[in-house]
Amino acid sequence: DAHEMGHESRDTHASSRARGGMLGGTRAGPSGRSTIIFTSITTQFRNQLGALVAAIRHTSPHFVRCINPNAHRSPIVFDTMACLEQLRCGGVMDAVHVTRSGFGSRYVYADFIARFHCCAPLAADGCDGSQVQIAAALIRAMGMREDMFRLGSSKMFLRHHVIELLEVRRSELLRQFVVRLQCAWRRCCSHRQMKVMVAQLYARRAALGSILKRLLPT
Repeated sequence: DAHEMGHESRDTHASSRARGGMLGGTRAGPSGRSTIIFTSITTQFRNQLGALVAAIRHTSPHFVRCINPNAHRSPIVFDTMACLEQLRCGGVMDAVHVTRSGFGSRYVYADFIARFHCCAPLAADGCDGSQVQIAAALIRAMGMREDMFRLGSSKMFLRHHVIELLEVRRSELLRQFVVRLQCAWRRCCSHRQMKVMVAQLYARRAALGSILKRLLPT
């Protein structure tokens, strides 16, 4: 009886593990008989976690933090202090402070040169031709100090307020370019209009002279 109970308990344990999803498959043993291969819970967890991490690496997640605009959840009512308190308690303000204190803005050297080369076109004259040297000379020519940026192997790291200064200077420079272009175009249009008016005046004078010659005796 004890021997039969032992067989029943082993069979019950094997069947419960198979029902629980721990059965991995079968393979032929040395004697030609099939043997059951069990996968442990740790192995399953490790495999599932690896698959999850691999799936996350192929995505671009964006995290959205929702806040209540007011305590009554009423539309078109925005409580500034309540929203600020939620941002502080949620750690958003601290995260923004940490981001602004570090080098939060990153630029690939080719993109940085293409965007800000118009601000200092002569800065790259004395460089050896590498993108790192050109970008460094360009940002120094725009008046940025050494503690405002860092040079990496493929990217330039800028502080948060530095990119704002660069964008402001670029916008101001482009505005000046646009104003000069508009002035040149308006001057060209004025010259064309003036030439047309002068030609019309000469034509009128010639016509008036011919009329006077016909009417007045010589």
